[in-house]
Amino acid sequence: MLEAPLLDAQQLCVAFRGAGVGTRVALDAVSLQVRAGEIHAFLGPNGAGKTTTLRVLLDLLRPHSGSVHLFGAPLQRKSGTWRARIGFLRGECGAFHDLSGTAFLRLMAAMQQRAPVRRDEVLHALRVNERTLALPLSACSSGMRQAVFITAALQHDPELLLLDEPTNALDPLVRMAFLELLCAARERGCGVLLCSHVMDEVERVADTVTLIHHGRVRLCAAMAELRLRLPRRVRVLGEDGREHTRLLPCADAAALRALAAEEPRDVLIEDAGLDTLFQELDGEASS
Repeated sequence: MLEAPLLDAQQLCVAFRGAGVGTRVALDAVSLQVRAGEIHAFLGPNGAGKTTTLRVLLDLLRPHSGSVHLFGAPLQRKSGTWRARIGFLRGECGAFHDLSGTAFLRLMAAMQQRAPVRRDEVLHALRVNERTLALPLSACSSGMRQAVFITAALQHDPELLLLDEPTNALDPLVRMAFLELLCAARERGCGVLLCSHVMDEVERVADTVTLIHHGRVRLCAAMAELRLRLPRRVRVLGEDGREHTRLLPCADAAALRALAAEEPRDVLIEDAGLDTLFQELDGEASS
């Protein structure tokens, strides 16, 4: 029997009424779950409803209908102590830029009401030193600020992480270190809801993928299942020395035989990537 998910959102509906523009539906029956030891990628174009969903999940916005359960109990009936069990990173944290990195982390720890047992580990992994922490956040590079914000989300070893574009502005080495931290958290049983536009990092770490578009869930599937659906990008070096690139459906034996019949000089076959499927589904949703 499966354990209850750490996060269980069902049929969330949110609409906003604007002056002179009528009612805009932001979320239309959105459902998603995050289980312990799972990284669940939540994908969609700008304006799709990802941030609105996160606001509902954090009880910053009440849905018109639907329900959210955290750790097995209704969100609205839980005391504020549930916040100690969650780590949250939003896309922008401009309200704290006058604080130093150290002061910001201490403030977050006081709000989390949990000891920052993983602070030093995360700071070391993300290459944030004491000199950087002493600076006002406004004086730090965008990458260093983002590393401090990530540290605040992870420092108290939460059971559930809600992360909105966490690798924005990170350099490649720090980005790789962050993904390793995320995978380590998963191994400890942490559940992660990861909002990202970087498809290769989603492919690398995600166990489950949900695609939202115009406030509606268009796809929810295991990453392993999606890999079987991805087309293959084939680069062919012909006898004339020219390179041609084409997409072939996955496991299309007839297409492979036709390719072999061309007697190419060389062939490179690789996954086309999750972005190909994303674009396909995005196009269907927009049509």
